[in-house]
Amino acid sequence: MVGVPGDKWSNMAPPTFVIVALLIFQIGLVEMLRPSMERLLEQPGWRRVNHTINRFALPLFLFHTTGMAIALGVSWWLFGTLGAQVPPDLKWWLERPIAIVGPLLCTLPVIYLFGRRPVEQLQDKSRTRRGTLEP
Repeated sequence: MVGVPGDKWSNMAPPTFVIVALLIFQIGLVEMLRPSMERLLEQPGWRRVNHTINRFALPLFLFHTTGMAIALGVSWWLFGTLGAQVPPDLKWWLERPIAIVGPLLCTLPVIYLFGRRPVEQLQDKSRTRRGTLEP
């Protein structure tokens, strides 16, 4: 799905018939699952999970590259290399959890520092800033 520099063909520019068919299939699948997902999200536990995922989706999208750059910098600082082009052998596969957890651990502080803070909104204008009723 991603164009490769120097490659003659790309699936995305212009989109091929297969990509358009995949798009239509995905839209249909989501529309079929919509009623059951709406029923599921009426439950408080699933609503809380959905709220948490939605709360961190945009900051994670915005800052994951920064976390990856920090993780690569730390890797270069500790090991003196950014990783060689290695064919995926057993050692490479065993290192994949580290390759996921490392950037995640570097991304979380960035999200904490620069992410949106939850703001308590007053539900009633008759309440003061501390939440007590005015006389």
